Order: sequence, then C-alpha cells, then structure tokens
Amino acid sequence: LKFPEYVDLMREIDQKQNIVINVIMPSDLGGTLPKLTVSCLLKQTVNDLLLTTFKKYKTMMSKDLDSNGTGRYIFKVCGYMDYLLHNDFKIGSFDHILQNQRKGMKIELELVRLSPADQMDLGPILGTTLEEEMRDEEKKMEEHSDLVAHHRNERHRTIKKMPQQLWQRHSKWPFRALVRGIQACPGEELNVKSLFVEIGLYYNGTFIGPTEGGPRAAAPNTQPVDPLKTSHVPYSNEPTWPGAWLSSTKHEVSLLPPSTRVGFMLYGVQPGGKTVPVAGVCVTLVDFQNIVLTGEKALRLWPHQKLQVARDPELANPKCERMPHLVNLASGVVGENPANEAGTLHVVFDSYSTPVFAEFPCLDDVLNAKEEEGKSKMIQIKPNPNEKEKDDITKLVRTDPLHHLTPTERHLLWLYRDYCSSWPELLPKYLKAVSWGSQGSVKEARSLLSKWRKYPPGREVEYLEMLDISYSDPVVREFVVRQLNRMNDYNFDQYLLQMVQCLKYEPYHDSSLSRMLLRRALQSPYKIGHNLYWLLRSEMHNGDIAGRYGVLLKLYVSRCGPHRVHLRRQIQVNDTVQVIAEKVKQVPKASRSKFAADELQKVAHTLPPKFQLCLSPRIECKGLKSHKCKVMSSKKMPIWLVFENADKNGEDYLAIFKAGDDLRQDLMTLQLLRIMDYFWTKQGLDLRLNPYMCCATGHDLGMIEVVKNSDTTARIQVAYGGKNMGAWRDTPIDMFLRENNKDAKYYTAVDNFVHTCAGYCVATYVLGIGDRHADNIMITRSGHLFHIDFGHFLGNFKSKFGYKRERAPFVFTPEMAYVMGNKDTTFGFPDWMMKGKDPRIGFPEFEKMCCQAYNVLREHSNLLINLFILVTPAAMPELLEKNDVEYLRDMLSCELTSAQADKKFKGEIAKSLRTVSRRFDNWIHNMKHG
Repeated sequence: LKFPEYVDLMREIDQKQNIVINVIMPSDLGGTLPKLTVSCLLKQTVNDLLLTTFKKYKTMMSKDLDSNGTGRYIFKVCGYMDYLLHNDFKIGSFDHILQNQRKGMKIELELVRLSPADQMDLGPILGTTLEEEMRDEEKKMEEHSDLVAHHRNERHRTIKKMPQQLWQRHSKWPFRALVRGIQACPGEELNVKSLFVEIGLYYNGTFIGPTEGGPRAAAPNTQPVDPLKTSHVPYSNEPTWPGAWLSSTKHEVSLLPPSTRVGFMLYGVQPGGKTVPVAGVCVTLVDFQNIVLTGEKALRLWPHQKLQVARDPELANPKCERMPHLVNLASGVVGENPANEAGTLHVVFDSYSTPVFAEFPCLDDVLNAKEEEGKSKMIQIKPNPNEKEKDDITKLVRTDPLHHLTPTERHLLWLYRDYCSSWPELLPKYLKAVSWGSQGSVKEARSLLSKWRKYPPGREVEYLEMLDISYSDPVVREFVVRQLNRMNDYNFDQYLLQMVQCLKYEPYHDSSLSRMLLRRALQSPYKIGHNLYWLLRSEMHNGDIAGRYGVLLKLYVSRCGPHRVHLRRQIQVNDTVQVIAEKVKQVPKASRSKFAADELQKVAHTLPPKFQLCLSPRIECKGLKSHKCKVMSSKKMPIWLVFENADKNGEDYLAIFKAGDDLRQDLMTLQLLRIMDYFWTKQGLDLRLNPYMCCATGHDLGMIEVVKNSDTTARIQVAYGGKNMGAWRDTPIDMFLRENNKDAKYYTAVDNFVHTCAGYCVATYVLGIGDRHADNIMITRSGHLFHIDFGHFLGNFKSKFGYKRERAPFVFTPEMAYVMGNKDTTFGFPDWMMKGKDPRIGFPEFEKMCCQAYNVLREHSNLLINLFILVTPAAMPELLEKNDVEYLRDMLSCELTSAQADKKFKGEIAKSLRTVSRRFDNWIHNMKHG
C-alpha cells in the first residue's frame, strides 16, 4: 500500500502509439536539470523508459546519473499515489499513462531513488516477473468456490453428530401457520375499521408455484399460488385472531426451497370498504443456521408506505426530498424491523420435538454428481425443434431483459432446453421457465448449468443479469458468482455498484456473492476494497440492510491490514467537513464563505498530517487551504474545498462536499458514462469522455471532484455574448475556445469539442438525463465538453406550469454547431432558411460519430438495461421498479436496423437544433443567475 501500482496487465496496447513524458529528476541532483522530456512507445517497458531517461541525462549533462545503474530507481506519477514499479511491465498497461494519453493531457513522472529500507520492502515485489504477475492475475480470476461447500459440509457434520435429527425432506405435510395477534397494532392513522393478515410464500420475486416431487415429464407448472388470508377482526391496539391454522395444500414443506420467503402483510379495511396495506414483514423458511421455522415467533413489522405517509403527510408532497421506506415482501430485504415502530406480529408454525434442519445445496454437489442411470428416460427431452420452433427460439435470443415470457415461450424453453443450451443469452430465460417448486425441474436446471454454453472471455459481465431476485436458487447464484469472478480488477470494479445492491437479494449475510466481494476486495484493497467500503458505508443509515452491510464492513476492516488506517483518516476528514457543512446552513448568505473558511482554519490542526480522499486512494493530501475554500450558491450550500497535495510536484486538489444531496443517482450515471466510454473505445471510437469522480459517503452526504480549467456554458454565454443576448448568440463557445487555444491548439480544442459533444449527446439521450440547463453543461479550456449534476434521468424531465421545460431530445444548440460549422450558419431555424448553407467538415463528422456511438450502445442494450434493473433495490426516486427502465429500452430502439437507427438519430440532432425553447430557457436562466 505504500507504493500502489495501478495497472491492467490484460489490456490491449497500441503497438505503434508514441507518447511524450516529462520526467522530474531527483531533487538531490542540485537542480542542474530539474526536468527532461523523453518519448517512448506504449508497448515499451518501464525498464526501457528508465534506460532512455538515464541515456538522455548523460547526453545532456555529459555524466552518468548514477554509476550503479537503474536498479534503485522507480517512477512516481506526479501529484498522485501511483507508481511504475515493475521494470518489465509495458508503459501502456498503466492506467494513468493511458488515460492522460487519451485525454491529450501531459504525462509527468518523478524519478524516485529508493532508500535501502524501501529497496528491502519492495524486494519481493520488484523480484516478480511479468509472467508471474500475469499468472497471479489469472489465478485471481479463476472460478473460485470460496469454501462455500466446505462451510456447508462442516455445518452438516455438526448437525449429524446430534443425538436426534429431523430434516426438512422428512416434513411431508403442507406448509401452515397460525396468526395469534398483533401487539401495538398500527393503522389508526389510516382510519381502518377491521384487519386481516395475508401470508404468502415467495421465491424468485413472486409467489411460488405448487410443489411437486419426483422427476418431471412435462412442461413445468409455474402458475403462482395465491396467498393465505385470515378472517377479518375489528381494529384495536392488540387485535387477536381465532386459533385457526391457515394451510397451503399446494406447498409441501419438504419440497419448498430453503430460501423461500414467508411474507406477512397486515391489511386494514376503511369505512368505505377500501382495503389498504398497513405493515408487513418477511422471513426465510430456513434461517442461517439451517433450521426450519418452527414454534411461536414474534416478528417486528415494517410500516407500509401508506402508513408512513399517513403519519408524515409531507412524504406525499412531490417536492419533498424524503421518501417513504419501501416494503416489498417479494423482493425487498428479508428481516424484521429493528426500530419496532409498527407493532409486533405473533405467529405460530408447526412445532417438533427437535429442530428441523434443511440441507443447502451448492454448485460443487452438481459438478461432482454422476449422471443417474436412465435419467434421459425419466425426463422427456425433444432435442430437435422444427423450423418454426427454431425461428421462435432465435427470436427469444434477441429479446431484452424486460421481456415477459408467455406460457408458450416457457414451454418452448423447457421442452428444447438441450437445444437452447447453445446460446448463453438463453440461460436466464430458461431459468425463468423452470418450476422451482418441482424437485425434478430444479435438479434438471442445476445439472444443465455446467453444460450450458458460456460467454466468451471479456463478456463475463453478462452474467450480472442472474444476480437479480428472479434467480434465487443458491446453486444458480453460486454459478453466476463464479463466472463474474472471471472479470479482471478493472471490469470488476466498474460493476461493483450493481453487485453491492444485489447483496440485498441474498437471503443470508453469508453468501457466495458476499464471499467473492470480500475476497476480491482484500486481494486489491486500493482498486476494489476502497470502493466496496464506501458503497457499503454509504447505506448504513438504512435499517433494513445496515446489519448485513455492517457485518461485511467489519470483516473487511478487520482483515485489510494497513488499509484500515487510510480509511480511518478519510472518515476523519469527511466527519470534520460535515460538521462545518451543517453549521453553514444556519449562517446568513453574505457571510457563509468567510464562516466556512474560518471554521476550516480552526480544525486544520486536527486533520491527519497526510490523508487520502474518499474520491480515490490515488489522491494523497497534507491539509486544507482554508483561505481558498468557499460556500457555493446552490440550494444545498455545498462547500468548495481546496486540498494541498502531499506531492510537492502535484497541484492542489479541488473537491465539493455536499450535505443534503443524494449522490447515488449521480454515482450511477457517472458509472454508466464510463462504461459507455469503454464500449466505444473497444470499438475504436474514442470520444474522449472524462467523467469526474464522485463518492457517496452517507445519507445525503458525499464528495465530487472539481474538473479544473473548466467553465459552465452559462458563464461562457454571459462572458462572450453578454447577459442579455449571450444565450441567443452562436459565437460564445467558439470565442471561448479561441481565447484559450492559440494557433494550432485551437483546432485540437475543436476536435476535442466535437468528440465529447457527440459522446454526451448520445449518452444523455439514451439515459434520458433531465434538468439540462446551461449551468449543468461545462467545457474545459482544452475543448472537452461534459455534463454535471444528474438529479434526473430515465426521461424524468422537469415541468413548469404544466409544460415540459425540455422538449429537445438532448442538448445540442446552434452555438455548439457553430464550433463545427461556418460563420453564417443558421442552425436552429427552419429548413427553408438553411438551404445553401454548407457546414464546416466538423458537423458531418459529428453526425457520423453520434450514429456510430448510438449503434454501439444498441449492441450492448441488454447489459445497459440490466445495470438499471439491478440498482432498483437502492430505491432511488426515479428508479423504483423494473418498469421505470422501459424509457431506456425505448430510446435504444433495438428493433431498428443500424441504417434505420442512423436515420433516427440524425433526425434527433436536427430536432435538437431547431428547438428554440432551449435557448429561451438558457436566456431565462442567465437573466436570473448571470
């Protein structure tokens, strides 16, 4: 951790790309040559760079830099905790080198002479070869069992040593329960007159179908079974029900999956006869100790959303930033309410003389099992579908994750499962066609997992889809986790957000997913551990998941070694700034910045001498420059922070601390921008996107990176076109770029602008990013355009007096087109006024890049849809259920051919240019805030 190295050894490197590197020489050389410039190819090694540096120094100074050679020297990235250690690693495999080369930013490295002590510490690391490191990386990505089977077997051995054992498989009777009553019953606020309780058995996010034993010989019965209901009783503070057992004759206890959810929902009936949900709770049929629910239980209820709104009517106000806690028995987090604010349900299950234990299957059981003799005879398989059926199956391959399987499609997938196993895309669809209450169907589905064709290397992320609640079988989830483990650290980290959210779908704290996340985090503390820690910690205020996330945090911190010291320092810095951020809100506007600067100055001595920021472990600081800090003018009064870089060769680091803003939506949008950028570059389309860093640290708390040398298009309009007319002029952005880029640099800036503008037009269109006024779009002096503040997505556009403020598909205004066009362009006006106007070459190139980028995203439509679906457990206001993702599917228009999609997007570009209301909105905004 003292010498972190951010490198991707699996990365494909351009064999011909040449780069220029500024090397800052060791300070003890007497300042005779503080810096020199060398050039090298990305395919060359660190050792090549060292030799080139030494050779150039000797040429310029006529003496050796060190008579002992390069052995005790390494490179450090200027301004960051990031090193180039291994001599045989290729230059292009280092993240910083490649990112700066892509962005057109200068690359500066410091030549560091190691002390004898550091040489001893780094000896084992520097002694490893590229081949050894590659083997270690490949070993990390192997399918890993994480001792799931070992732990299960140990538990089973312990149980079998008991004098008496009763197993779930022996419980050959229907599931039943008896509701006794409720203590401190809620519902008075809803004015209910009578009550009843509904009991449901859930699996895969819905009511489970009927259970069946033995092998299946026909298509599975996936028809859900209706829940059980008690009788109605009058409302009271402690209602009781008659002692009548509720029995589900279609669900035999011995055949129910161990992780079946048993959900209880209390309903009230209002005077008009309307039924309203009041409170609910969900527990697993089998607990984490493998014991089946037995005897009397007291379950603390969660208040339903309607009860929460009745208690706090402000929650129903669309302008209210708080949201009620969502109660979803089928897919929400399993467990009782620790706050005990909605009463306690007393319920009785069947009792036995000894605990009833369940056997938990694992993937190793399936992989090691021998084929049963005559199995093919017991289960009818029709391996050869006719031509029409083959065509129907091919159509199913192309359906998206939001597609609901019809009974006919389920039958087709089940009947021709062996034929379907040739398509990796059909595995999640086949698993949805399985009857998970049927032992024969389950056994058949599990056996097919190892035979099903897998995604090729590089596409392991597609398995993320099967971490959804729709795939609750522990064997399936373990199989999926092993496939996801094949991703390298870079890709694994990119999708960490979704994997952390999917922990909420696990029935127990200990799962194959949680084990994999912990192992990968401990193997790469800076690359994965850092982000995992903050993703978990940022949701510790949620009572339903705090227990699980707290266990994982404790396990990581107790085993991560020195990394815990760095995390503790980050927390100290965040807590210190948070206290001041809360105080600032009580101070009059005119004196806020001075107050914040004074308070930060007072606490400066309490900060650690050196600390990393939660935004990235690569950023190491040694203090705050309080006199440069200020409070920003936006609604939530965030604090602009200026951190002093711990590296003498590094620049100050700028960040914004927000208290009162939910940054999770920003976090996800920025993640998707990085993933889109990755898709594009893999296809040879580098749109030079530079999404800034963002970290949510707690409930409505977090920090975002400030992109230096940039300004908002609103300020550019006012500065270069005037407050009154800047929004209507075509020239402000072009003037801004010309002023900051002289001669040939101007054309480089225009090139950057065209590329980044294309990327953000396509990305914001597909994601449905809203609230795109001129203060939410920025441009760097080097011409890179980027968007900020992603409070609205998936087409949730703001309205004013019933009219949508954003009528253009995305922000592409005449002033942006002007940078790509000529001086007398009339973009933004009707077609008849545009005849005879020839745009500069930049505009056709822009259109071409937009269409290409749009089609690349369409090729990855299923993954993009899944990334949104898997974040629904976060309960963000604009992403609460799968239906919210339909906007994304509509924008991707997967039913179109590439040529049709090109035509569609060119039409959207033209529509955006002609939307005069965009300029009008910018004018209003500038007049108000300029």
